[in-house]
Amino acid sequence: MILHTIIPVEKVFENIENADKYLKEIIYEGERLEVIPLSDNSYCVQRIISTDPQSFFNEKLQPGSIIKAT
Repeated sequence: MILHTIIPVEKVFENIENADKYLKEIIYEGERLEVIPLSDNSYCVQRIISTDPQSFFNEKLQPGSIIKAT
């Protein structure tokens, strides 16, 4: 990845160590998702991890969606 910016590299990557601190991977309805745990088995979807294009058309799994896992 090439990043063209006038911002110092130290500033751009200052929180890189903490970026994945709150993320978790789960399987939900047969799809692997990267989520942020909320409360009461609720998760906020951050990313769909799939090679199947149909997975990205599922509106329940779109980034920002709140899902309930059992």
